[in-house]
Amino acid sequence: MPFSSRFATTSTLHTTGLKVSGFKTTTKKVNFDFAMKSVNFPSLNFTNFFVKKSPLIKFVRGEYIRLVDNKINLDDHTLYAPALVTYNNDPLLKLKLITIIEKTRNIKVDRLPIIYKFKNKENPEVQIYVANDITNNYEVLAIDLYHLLIPAPDKSRGETVEHSKEKYEKYKLADYNLSEIKR
Repeated sequence: MPFSSRFATTSTLHTTGLKVSGFKTTTKKVNFDFAMKSVNFPSLNFTNFFVKKSPLIKFVRGEYIRLVDNKINLDDHTLYAPALVTYNNDPLLKLKLITIIEKTRNIKVDRLPIIYKFKNKENPEVQIYVANDITNNYEVLAIDLYHLLIPAPDKSRGETVEHSKEKYEKYKLADYNLSEIKR
């Protein structure tokens, strides 16, 4: 089955007055099966490897377990803030998404589905990129630990300019893989 045929093209998420085209609130499952693998791309200033003994490992492991066990819901906007990822007019972002998804899944991406970014409100650098699959479940496409996939200033830290190159340099030698926290 081609990559893009696994995903729905329309539906709607309605929660707390927010309407985000692409999801329904009847999501049954968050599927991490293909996203729990770290990648490092120096040319794209992207890595999602952990630094060993980082407190982020415990945090992400906890969120992963809670999402997989349906203890929390991505549709609960008190925990996660959703945003549509618009990549059609941004060739570099489109390349980053395709490259990261292909490397993580070991498949060829024929075209990108509608993608949403869910930013964790407790730790805003941690962002989960998902698509709505054809069975109306969330399928995690990528996990961004350091806000490197779509660089932007970290307003929670008072930044007014994004520092993706500096952030990448800080984490580029990290080598603890996301796969290490998967059950």
